[in-house]
Amino acid sequence: MLGPRECVICGKLATKECKECYKVHGEDLYTIAFCDTCDELNHKQKRREHKRTKLKEHRYFSEHTHSQQTPIIPREKMELFAVICIETSHYVSFVKNNNEGKEPKWVFYDSMADREGCNEGYNIPEVRYCPNLQKWITTSDLDYVDPDQPELQRRLFSDSYMCLYQNTQAMMFQ
Repeated sequence: MLGPRECVICGKLATKECKECYKVHGEDLYTIAFCDTCDELNHKQKRREHKRTKLKEHRYFSEHTHSQQTPIIPREKMELFAVICIETSHYVSFVKNNNEGKEPKWVFYDSMADREGCNEGYNIPEVRYCPNLQKWITTSDLDYVDPDQPELQRRLFSDSYMCLYQNTQAMMFQ
């Protein structure tokens, strides 16, 4: 059983599903779920005599929203705090420093940026300030990688391997 799903049209709690509406509102499995009102409006046309199925209510969710007339699905808001990138077995990371209510500062960390010596040598790490990273991730066209981008921007968009998120309201330590 899935958790609660939201209506593809209005965002309220979905109560019905129509598999024949796949690709009508997008190409995601969540685009086939409707609340009662939107289901009626969406299938009012005679050419749409689709077979709809009622979604099972999730027991814990229905207990939580029983008192609400139009239940809204509760949301957990997560915050991006790090991106790990890999290029040919070389991991680097972009990490956000929450700056006590001020604008967050992002840094680039590379533990193997340089090397001193050969076999018996050691790696020299590098930390670089990335003042434009917040702007890059909120305004960039992520489907397009420009070869003329600055080196760190290119690394972020072409070598991203894993994004790490945190829930700032549920953190035990600040």
